[in-house]
Formats: sequence, C-alpha cells, structure tokens
Amino acid sequence: MKKLNILHISPDFNYSCGVSKYVFQLLEELSKRDELHLFFLTNKGDSINRLSGLNVKIDFLNFERENKNPFKFVLNYFFLLKFCMKNKIEIIHTHHRYPELLAYFVSMSLKIKTITTVHSLVDGWKFISFKSDKIIAVSNAVKKHLIQNYRVNSEKVFQLYNFVKSSNNISQGERRILKQKIGIENNNKVLLFIGRICYIKGCDILISAFEKLLVENPLLKLIMIGNFESFKIKDIVQKNNKIIYISPTNEILSYYYLSDIVILPSRIDSFPFVMLEAGLAKKTFIGGKTGGIAEFIDDGVDGLLVEPGSVNDLEEKIQTLMDNQALSNSLANKLHSKVMKFTNSGYYISKLIEIYES
Repeated sequence: MKKLNILHISPDFNYSCGVSKYVFQLLEELSKRDELHLFFLTNKGDSINRLSGLNVKIDFLNFERENKNPFKFVLNYFFLLKFCMKNKIEIIHTHHRYPELLAYFVSMSLKIKTITTVHSLVDGWKFISFKSDKIIAVSNAVKKHLIQNYRVNSEKVFQLYNFVKSSNNISQGERRILKQKIGIENNNKVLLFIGRICYIKGCDILISAFEKLLVENPLLKLIMIGNFESFKIKDIVQKNNKIIYISPTNEILSYYYLSDIVILPSRIDSFPFVMLEAGLAKKTFIGGKTGGIAEFIDDGVDGLLVEPGSVNDLEEKIQTLMDNQALSNSLANKLHSKVMKFTNSGYYISKLIEIYES
C-alpha cells in the first residue's frame, strides 16, 4: 500500500504550550503507522529535541504567529510550495491560522488536501481563516464558535477532544529530591499552574487569590511553570518568595505529582491540556467557567469551576478543597475516570486516519 505523505505545521514548539504537547503526542502516535510518511515544519521552540527519536522529517519555516507582512507571506508561500513539491506532500495538517492560510494558497497550486485543527477561540481574520477542506475542533465550544462567527460549513467540521497519553508516576524518592530542589516541605500545601503566564489564563487572579489565602495559610505554596507574557505578572512573581517559578522543561509532568490542586482560572480557554493532565495524574482541578473547561468539567462532580476574573470565588474554592480532603480526592478520582474514557488515543487516531483517508 502506498504511503500518504503528510505535513504538519505548528508554531512555537514549547514545553509549556498545550498545542505543542498535542502535536508531539500526535506525531508520536502517527509515526507508528506504516501507511503514513510524516513531515513537520515549525519556526522555533524549546522542545524541538523531543521529536528527535520519532520517524518524522523536521524542517523550519521562518514565520511568526500574527505576521501581517505581505512580503514575508509571499516568501513563506514559495518556501512551502517548494517543500511540498520536493517531498510530494499530499495532505497538509496545520495547527494555527497563519500556516493554515499558507496551506490554503499552496493547495490552490498543487493537488494537496488541507486539514486544520482549531485549538483556540479566536477572533479577527474572518475572511481569510478556516479555508481548509476539513476542520477539527478541539471542543464543541470551538465548533460552535467557528460556525457562528466564521460561517464555517458545519459539514466539514469534526469535533474531537484532544487525547492525552498516560505517564509514569514518579517514585517517592524522586518526589523527595524534586521537593528539596525547589524548596517544598512535607507540610506545605501546593497549588500548581502550568501554561502561558498571562492575563487570558487568569494568572493575575490566581496570584491575588493566593496572596489572600496566605494570610490564614502561611504554609501554602504556588508553583508556576510557563513562559511570561506579562512583565507586570513577572515582577509580582519574582518578588513573592512563596511563589516558585520554574522554566518549562521536559520534567513538567513530574510537578503534577508534587501538587495538591491544579488551577487554571482562564478567562477564555478552548480545551486545555493542563486539565487533562491533572486528571491523568489524579489531581484536583479548578478551572475558569469558560469554553472547553466548562464543557468538560462537571462542577462539583469531577472538578470545580470559578467565575472568570473573580478573585473571591477562586479563593473560596481553593479554601474549600484544602478544608475537605475527601471532596478533593473524590473530584480527582472522577476526573481521572473521565479523562481515561473520553480522551483515548486509540479512538482519536482511528478517527483522524479516517479523515486522512477520505
């Protein structure tokens, strides 16, 4: 059987980026399929080395996420056109709107089919976005947004929750070493945030709630892992010795097992990987009542939801969990069961292969 030559394109391939985590796991699974020949283009990132062991041809395209320079776009177009011709690409699968637009123009010149996975609730670029032959929405919230706001034909949109792969728990000895390394004692309660450290993810709300909780809970600690997108938040984090900042590394998953509560109080969020990884690690999750978080989390059953932008609501929910370990354990176990049921890699890959083959 002839192999399908498939090109994936995704920008800023970083450890703390949920889309990058998804793309890595997707390429890892697809590279096991004999019927596929995989290529990957990105611009930059701190986690590119994790692709080195995969059967994927990696190259670089010089672009930025929101680049509006027409001259740069033309250069990128010709680079992608030549790349596809040289490697006989048959399907381009993009994970951001800029490469999706490039792929659309290339598909008009070559007999190439296009697919895009939409990971975010976006705005703008209404007349030049989501022109791919098939579109995968990571949540029903994203699918609804595409149909209502971008007038995308519902027949070409598929809703598939991102899958998450099981990871090995770390040993007690490894936990002890990691705790010593970052200054956590056994009597500390630990909150964990992973992701882009910015306003959209509610980091300002999280820090404010944390500072209020410290008054009655001096043994509380907050771990924040990610890339700063706000100088104001960065300054606050650096001045608070109760907040432990960690640069993104390939050890990110280990920090789930040091935490008591995983928190992502987003103002807008499509379907965050952190939510799935918290469930996988059997950790209690608090998320913003928005988008794919509110769609996936059954409030009070398998997690807690907070009103976006509400410091008091987040403070109260965290305190509730610290005061009620039985509730916290119940939420964590039920989220684990849900994640294992609804974000299965085997199901996801089989559905994606069906789309490719169609």
